[in-house]
Amino acid sequence: MARRRPAMISLLLLFSLCATVSGQESGDRSLPLPGDGSASPARVLVIHSYGTDFQWTRDMDAGIREILHADPFDYAAVFSEYLDSKYHTTPSYFAAQAELMAAKYDGWTFDVLVVTDNRALEFVRRYRDRIFGEVPTVFAGINDYTPELTEGLTQVTGVPEEVQMDRTLNMAFALFPEGRLFVLGDGTLTYQRNRAILDRTIAAMDDPPETRVYDAITIRGLERVAAQVRPGDVVFLASSVLEDDGSVADFWRAGAIVSRAMPVPVFVMWDFFIGSGVAGGYLASGRAQGIAAAHMVRRILSGVPVQDIPVSSESPNRWIFDMRPLVAAGVPRGGLPAGSIILNQRESMWDEYRAEIMVVIVVLVAMGLLISLLFVNVRRRAVVAARLRESLSEKEILLKEIHHRVKNNLQVISSILNIQSSFIDDRQSLDYFKDCETRVQSMALVHEQLYQGTSLARIDLGPYLEELMTSLYSAMTASADGIRVSREVRDISLHLDQAIPVGLVVNELVSNAIKYAYPDGRGEIRLAVDAIDGTTRIRVRDWGVGLGASIDRTESLGLQLVDALAAQLHGSVTFASGDPGLDVEFSFPRGEDE
Repeated sequence: MARRRPAMISLLLLFSLCATVSGQESGDRSLPLPGDGSASPARVLVIHSYGTDFQWTRDMDAGIREILHADPFDYAAVFSEYLDSKYHTTPSYFAAQAELMAAKYDGWTFDVLVVTDNRALEFVRRYRDRIFGEVPTVFAGINDYTPELTEGLTQVTGVPEEVQMDRTLNMAFALFPEGRLFVLGDGTLTYQRNRAILDRTIAAMDDPPETRVYDAITIRGLERVAAQVRPGDVVFLASSVLEDDGSVADFWRAGAIVSRAMPVPVFVMWDFFIGSGVAGGYLASGRAQGIAAAHMVRRILSGVPVQDIPVSSESPNRWIFDMRPLVAAGVPRGGLPAGSIILNQRESMWDEYRAEIMVVIVVLVAMGLLISLLFVNVRRRAVVAARLRESLSEKEILLKEIHHRVKNNLQVISSILNIQSSFIDDRQSLDYFKDCETRVQSMALVHEQLYQGTSLARIDLGPYLEELMTSLYSAMTASADGIRVSREVRDISLHLDQAIPVGLVVNELVSNAIKYAYPDGRGEIRLAVDAIDGTTRIRVRDWGVGLGASIDRTESLGLQLVDALAAQLHGSVTFASGDPGLDVEFSFPRGEDE
């Protein structure tokens, strides 16, 4: 045994030198080495309990370097040593590590020591002062911390590690209140310590769940456990599991295998499981431990005495969840604690907004159906409208043809009257025939205007009266040669039912004025048409002999016809002396569609 010890020390020295050089190449490549005459930054030595194969250790080291390397003007050189105590735990091994570090760092001065996990703290407590002197020391990741763990060690402070299973389990059973608890472990000392904490946690619960514990479960044995688990149960991985050969499985591998095997989410206590498929929980974080310890180192390097930096009263744990297994179990993101770190949260969109998404889908489907129905209805309406336009066009053509034929028939009647009048010798009878001819002509003009115009139901009064006066002059050439008719006609349109009576009235009033107002055959007649407040007013004014001088002639068929037509239009006719002459006003209400 004595011959093997120098060989073991030599191997340890070689291994440690290689690890240190590797650390310098990855994080401290530009740092000046001791004794080269350059101004060196503060030196911090980190002694880890475990090796680089342990994710927890890698996370702690990364957290420390993240803070101490953050500022290039306040840079601290970090050196890392790994005791690898996961595989080597004998007193002689730690004594050999102490001899190796004493030789390796002979002549070196460190400003702060950082130790991670319990084995490294025990190592520093025994060998620090002999190897490094009374260097300020910061610990991190210490389980079950009590002041006795640092008894006899001066200038020490740090960050304890507390797994806080109670918070994870209380949260899990708030999500699955009717479930049973399945505890899986590897049977190691770490598991035994966690199992003791777990037992106290379950005992303190108001309504402890039915619990099934598998202290040293193998990967092959997971199938048997999974067959007993039903939806709503809670699976808690209290450490790792065993490979089928009895060795402890890597933590990340254990998390991945257990998550695949179990039909429900798997809850854990350390963050290095995250990403393997586990659901998460209130997790102890190696990186958070390293960051908290590095901030204490910063304070020491800035001149704060170690005794003024108390040991942290709370482990820097965090709520961390992977939403993929939780979504599969029907857990919404809103059911998780506030401030949680959520990974793969896009997977939770459906679950978190399921009701809203369903409402949107239903609304979109309903809108799609409504749009389809509207589209079909619009198409049908377009077809019907096209048919109506075609039918309307045909009816307009027919109506125009009717007006044209009525006008022609009236023209024929007017021509017959004109021809018949040529055989009449009696003057009074001839006048009667001429009056009938002008009346028929006034009605024919209405139908001609409708036939030639754009509307089949209304005519413009101005052009109509122009045509009427021209026709009247043509029929009364002998009487009207010396009489001038002036016109003031506004743009007024009349319905067919009004236009014909109006034309007859104007025909009677103007023809009477031509025949009776001026016995000498010379004078002026004024025709004025306007519309005020929904009433159409027609005035025929002359400056002739007036009504009194021709009292016998005014009591004629024409004037009786005027009264009848005014009554038909719900209007009135007034005859007033113009002094001289006669002023006749004919007014009637305009149509509702005006």
